Amino acid sequence: MTNVYETILKELQTLGKAPYETSLEEVMVIMKNLLKYLNPSYARGKKVGFISYTDKKFNKESRLVLSTPRFLTRKLGLQNYLSENCIKKLTDKINKSLFKNVKIKIIKGKKITCAYEEAVGNHSCMTGDYAECTLLYEMNPNKIQMIIIKQGNDSARALLWKLDCNRFYVDRIYTCSGACEELLQSFAAKNDFLVRWNNVPTSILHVSQLKFSKKSIPYMDTFIYGTIRKNLLDVSALKGEYCLQETDGHLCDYNSEITCTHCGIDLCDEDVVYSYDNDEPYCDGCYQSLFTRCEKCDRELFVDDAYTLMVYSAFHHMVRSKSLCSDCVKKMEKEGEIIRCSNCKQCFLTTDVFHRLNSDNDICSVCQTQRL
Repeated sequence: MTNVYETILKELQTLGKAPYETSLEEVMVIMKNLLKYLNPSYARGKKVGFISYTDKKFNKESRLVLSTPRFLTRKLGLQNYLSENCIKKLTDKINKSLFKNVKIKIIKGKKITCAYEEAVGNHSCMTGDYAECTLLYEMNPNKIQMIIIKQGNDSARALLWKLDCNRFYVDRIYTCSGACEELLQSFAAKNDFLVRWNNVPTSILHVSQLKFSKKSIPYMDTFIYGTIRKNLLDVSALKGEYCLQETDGHLCDYNSEITCTHCGIDLCDEDVVYSYDNDEPYCDGCYQSLFTRCEKCDRELFVDDAYTLMVYSAFHHMVRSKSLCSDCVKKMEKEGEIIRCSNCKQCFLTTDVFHRLNSDNDICSVCQTQRL
């Protein structure tokens, strides 16, 4: 068998145990049979973060390719046995074992400008000819640095900010490689860096007293507000006098009259999310936490008003949950697709025998167990 086959089994074995009901020994037997059938190997040219395999359903002579995490879930079905976090760790271990020569470095000053000129990681509105508009980073090496990951022909980049609270914050990751993104995230976790979107409180996202000059202000992903004090620039994710989301290097006067309906922070026009039903303005964070969409009809609805359809695997492990509006629930109930629990507001597929409702009291097996 190939090195890929052996590596996947070896890293799976290091988990020690499966977090769900199925034992690791049972999982290993299932995985060995699947891997023999799929015969995984390196993708052509040893492309980083991708695995080649044979799928006899299509053509036993042809080889298909998937990224490592997708191979683990779509072809091996590990989401039925392992948690999402466990699969991420397993992906990281497998990629590190299979794809060597990973280079990780933190750069600052002029090297950051060069990284934008060369579009390290991926192209963006500030790469190439627009790199001259990123001089703010070059002028403040003690407060703004950049993490760069290189693995073969793939790479990733992310700005590393020193916040006023003395914590380091990893900004948006730019890359075309899922493997490089996972490596950068792992590096951030090992160094106890805060990471964009990982529940970082907006209230601490401030960096003060930055040197700047004309046409040196880049488009900001996180620190979108700026205030000038004593010829120095303070940047923030919360509020400020200027909007820092221009691509020509200039400050944009900002006098916002728009505030988030829920949390009250000031918003740039580009950052406003309007609810469909009442046309109220929200910041992205509040909108994501307050609203969801029905996965049947795509209607917007409050999270608290949504019904939850629980989808289970053949092993009775919860694979995922779906949000549904009341109209779709009633329709699906009438058509016999789902059953609704009168106690917990959750719905189950009628084909899900394990979680079928108790016919005597019309509640799901989970609620029935809790009542015993």
